[in-house]
Amino acid sequence: MLASPPRHRPHGSLPSLPNAPAVPAADWLSDLVRAHGTALLRFVGSRMRDAGEAEDIAQETWLRLHRLDTPRQLGNPRAFLFQTAANLMVDRRRRQQLAARHRAA
Repeated sequence: MLASPPRHRPHGSLPSLPNAPAVPAADWLSDLVRAHGTALLRFVGSRMRDAGEAEDIAQETWLRLHRLDTPRQLGNPRAFLFQTAANLMVDRRRRQQLAARHRAA
């Protein structure tokens, strides 16, 4: 039996929780950015040597939140943001270490 095709959502719309007020995706994400954006950038910036890399990781973190199929169903969006950022920093360091080993070889 074939699996049902993936459900695509129109750009700019996010599914919502049952009984939750309908809030446009841009407003929902903007509210999160206002609430957590500065703290997220400070968190990443305090752990990265390069401010540009910190900004890249913070931006990638927001992009990953935006790409979720059902982001409003996250129980704790702040925890998701900070854990995703931490994971991205680890991934970045691993790639840098691997590149340094290849250059040294």
